[in-house]
Amino acid sequence: MLPTFANLNQRKIPVDPTCPICKCKRQTILHGLWSCSHLKLVRSEWYQKLAGNHKGKVYFIDFILDCFSRLKKEDLELFCVCLWKVWSLRNDVVHNSINEREIDVVGWASCFIVELHNANSGQNRILVVVTI
Repeated sequence: MLPTFANLNQRKIPVDPTCPICKCKRQTILHGLWSCSHLKLVRSEWYQKLAGNHKGKVYFIDFILDCFSRLKKEDLELFCVCLWKVWSLRNDVVHNSINEREIDVVGWASCFIVELHNANSGQNRILVVVTI
């Protein structure tokens, strides 16, 4: 469970449950990772594969299970890294007072996955030869 402001507020922690980014809706997990108006760019990248997927969904678990059933393995991997980056950027805004910046989340996530796969396959290993 992510510590969104709505979840913290529900657990009697005195915080405003309103999304600190759009300042319009309650910051639920679904709102913070997908449906916030400031994530329009991210949603547009996934429109063809997940068109209307969040419509009518109240809980993040319903949304993510639907994504698991619709996306191919490679797309699901990219989608999960995108969600991770979105949460990281939101934390930068909220906790580190870093101004919200528009970045290509999908492009960043694609590069991250390539680097991860390269690191795991040994393509980036450095051979150090020591002579005595």
